[in-house]
Amino acid sequence: MRIDGITYVSHKTHKLRTFFIVIALLILLAFITVIALSAYVAWNILHPEKAAIKPFSSNIVPDYSNISIPVGDKGITLSGWFFKKLESDKTVILAHDYGKNRLQFEEDTMNIVKGFLNKGYNVLTFDFRNSGKSGGSLTSMGVLEKDDLTAVINYTTRVHNSKHIVLMGFCTGANASILAGAKAKNVDAVILDSPYTDFDDYVNYRAKKWNLPLKLFRYTIPKAVKVLGNINTDDINPIGEITDLSPRPVLFIHGKDDSSVPVSNSRELYALYSKTSSNNTELWEVEGAGHLESYNKNPETYISRVLKFLDTVYSS
Repeated sequence: MRIDGITYVSHKTHKLRTFFIVIALLILLAFITVIALSAYVAWNILHPEKAAIKPFSSNIVPDYSNISIPVGDKGITLSGWFFKKLESDKTVILAHDYGKNRLQFEEDTMNIVKGFLNKGYNVLTFDFRNSGKSGGSLTSMGVLEKDDLTAVINYTTRVHNSKHIVLMGFCTGANASILAGAKAKNVDAVILDSPYTDFDDYVNYRAKKWNLPLKLFRYTIPKAVKVLGNINTDDINPIGEITDLSPRPVLFIHGKDDSSVPVSNSRELYALYSKTSSNNTELWEVEGAGHLESYNKNPETYISRVLKFLDTVYSS
């Protein structure tokens, strides 16, 4: 009986050990799967397919010159267009969103360009790194793009003698505009269309296309993006950086129905900025507009509102 009892206990212990080993292996497998999927999604977010610059009728394009701008010592060259308004030392620089190119709204972007030209502004529109015809292989959603925009500002100042610069950014381009604009002395005003306030939230928005359970991946995918992209998000903290633009006038534009980067992002940034600089600072919430749809909702109203804002900037 004693031997049977020992055998029973030994058998039971062996089964428990096997059970816990299986559980541990399953947990390890689940962990590895989460890490692997996070890395896969992160890599794809960092390396989006370049949006080609679609051909369109030349008769809708004002005269322009092709430009090439090197970015520091990174070996990256940015490509773009410069639209010259004779005798003007004011230039509007357009900074596009993630996955786009120098034509944020494709050929309709030309209506915005013409609007600025008609009011006496030069216009520079370009492709961020890893976009359009520019070099580079990594897209960082505003972090490294701030260096691109700084290079563009310096180029515009040096080559085209632009003494007065306006930055107009769209989503990630808006965030790059916050960071680069704060450090440039000749940036007079900034127009921010749909900026985000939190880098991780924006990454998770981009990750939605893979249909992964957000509760399981909401921390691992942003972390993987930072590791694989060598991104220090201390370098892109819109909440902490927005007030560095002061005392420049800022126009915030955001669609009220934006479910990707909710209007609450612009509201928060506007509230913070208004405390330090209420001078010509505005928040325009566009009824019925989704993510970056404010222009398409009513192009004439959009252009008119932007130009009216700049009239107040340069009338003082």
